[in-house]
Amino acid sequence: MIDFYDKLSNALNSTDDSVELCDKIHSLNPEMADLLSILSVYIDGLENVQAGEEWTNYTNEMLNIVNNSKVDELMKRNIRSSLIVAFASSKLWNN
Repeated sequence: MIDFYDKLSNALNSTDDSVELCDKIHSLNPEMADLLSILSVYIDGLENVQAGEEWTNYTNEMLNIVNNSKVDELMKRNIRSSLIVAFASSKLWNN
């Protein structure tokens, strides 16, 4: 498990491009392809949203889409958690 986090840390520190980052994370976790695909779309969208209230609105709308989707509950929970972490991280990176 520690090896995975070392690889993840290296991936995070080796790029500032969100698509490349998602590709690197996918290579570490091919079983998470569907989740990473959704998160990649979310992260790309965050890059086009201005800071502040727009970030919050964008994230809330994405969470609503997930909540209303036909994805199974475990995947919904994973996606929601990931979106919230991505949102919090984006606020840290951009402040």
